[in-house]
Amino acid sequence: MHIGKGHIFGQAAAMLMLVFLASGCDFFRKLAGRPDSAYIEAKRLYIEQQEAEHRSRVDSVRELSSSIADSLSLLDSIRIGRKAVIEKRQLVSDGVQKLGARYYIIIGSFSKESNAQKLAETARSNGLEPSLIRYKNGFTAVGICPCNRLSEVLAALDGLNGLSFVPKGVWVLDNE
Repeated sequence: MHIGKGHIFGQAAAMLMLVFLASGCDFFRKLAGRPDSAYIEAKRLYIEQQEAEHRSRVDSVRELSSSIADSLSLLDSIRIGRKAVIEKRQLVSDGVQKLGARYYIIIGSFSKESNAQKLAETARSNGLEPSLIRYKNGFTAVGICPCNRLSEVLAALDGLNGLSFVPKGVWVLDNE
């Protein structure tokens, strides 16, 4: 029996085809010194993870930027409404400790504490929870609508417009 060159070539081609089918493109990638499919898949997953983390950071920056813009807009609204914002450094130091919220709307300030207490009673009888706030200059103020966000302050200011006992010259205390 004689085996010809064609038969050997056919067997070699069949073996090569079998190797190709068994290992796919990875066989040729490895021969060429290129990354195989496992490395490519790991790299793809790593890139997707990095992109997701980047999107998360960008979203955080956008959210913070939006929050700052909203705060500035609210401060402008308060300023346009001619409402002053007073800082806590003007308060008696022990009075700062007792205040539970960052912002209070001050509806009156009196040199006699008894006058402040009368206004506080009027506010209480109208469903508000007043706080007496003492300033370094000896005045006692009546604060209402305690809140921790500027958006709440603006909403509270809008809600006070119809109350007869609330004067036009209210201001906002920033307790931070």
